[in-house]
Amino acid sequence: MINPERVNQPTPAGGDYSELYKLDRRGNLAKRDEDIVEFRILEKKSDGTLLKTTYALK
Repeated sequence: MINPERVNQPTPAGGDYSELYKLDRRGNLAKRDEDIVEFRILEKKSDGTLLKTTYALK
C-alpha cells in the first residue's frame, strides 16, 4: 500500500503537520510520478483534526 507523504512541520493554517496525497486519474494514490493528475494537501492538528485542504491539478 502506498501512503501519503507526511511533513512534520507547522502549516500556514496553524496545523502541526500536513499530508500530501498524489492521486492518479481514478482518484487512487499514484504509484509513479507520471500517473499524478491531482495533489491534495491536508493540514492537520496533532490530534488529527483537519484544518484545511488544498487541491491542485497537474
